[in-house]
Amino acid sequence: MEKDKIAITRAGKDLLRIIPLSQKDTGKAEIKFSFFDESFIIRKFELDVSNDLLGFKPVDAQVAFDEISYHNSTQRNPTAALLPKKRNIRERTVAFQELIDLDTKNLIVPIPICRITTNKETNRNYKFKKEHENIELTESYNTTEIYIASKKYELQILADRFPMIVDYLFPIITMDYIVYGAGFSSEPIMNKMFENNKPIVALQSNIVGEYRIFYKTYQLVRDDRFRIYFNEEYSRENFIEFFNNVEYLELLATTNISFKIAGTERGTPIKPAYQYDIEHLKKKRFYPDYINRYEKRFLSAVNKYKKMNKFRSGLLINS
Repeated sequence: MEKDKIAITRAGKDLLRIIPLSQKDTGKAEIKFSFFDESFIIRKFELDVSNDLLGFKPVDAQVAFDEISYHNSTQRNPTAALLPKKRNIRERTVAFQELIDLDTKNLIVPIPICRITTNKETNRNYKFKKEHENIELTESYNTTEIYIASKKYELQILADRFPMIVDYLFPIITMDYIVYGAGFSSEPIMNKMFENNKPIVALQSNIVGEYRIFYKTYQLVRDDRFRIYFNEEYSRENFIEFFNNVEYLELLATTNISFKIAGTERGTPIKPAYQYDIEHLKKKRFYPDYINRYEKRFLSAVNKYKKMNKFRSGLLINS
């Protein structure tokens, strides 16, 4: 049976609905989040223009909402935005605007939507429905990330074009790499691999409504003082978090990578992931215009991030 909603549950308790909707006039997606109680802290990571080492800072909503909707830009509102809704309050004030339009056509990687962390249950029992894509969180793996792509999106086709970006980085890097870089944000998935004797599925997906929804479940790394997750609230509260996803692809593509040379302590020269993929496309003799378009786009991003002088960890890969 076709799925039309995502049900987030924990220990058999119902926590949240995520409903992807289609904007028929534009073909873009919109998303509605419906809460059953006020247990969730709504947190956004917005651009930090100060001299702080990190590029983004956390900011919390001051009240709990019954619903949040992710809207695309319009002539009246030039940027995509999160709009919260509270019962008995008619006015809707924008909660977050550092977001990309949910245009799911021609994606290289799915668009990140949000991250959900649960530490406590509601009083509402979950009633299984066939039309739900149920993401059941546990004490061991209490965090999930949600991504969206077109129903026609083919991960393997894009992985064949961009093996480093799509096939290697995207499945193992968690959403907070936008804040901390690839090295730190790969730890949760790597930890999950090491904790299990059997192979794990790092990335799962299903068709929900008119879209393919991808998700990753894991446990946040909470023993590192450098990261915000060291704070006790991440072991106590429920969170739904939204990250600035405007340059998600650019950040992923410009992640610095080095391959460890077998039998030595040395690695290959450090270079951005996209350079490996551009070389791969050229060897395949892919369309030159396509290669040039992305090479220029990613090079521009590299130059931009150098000027920002913010912390971004890369990856050393055992070859």
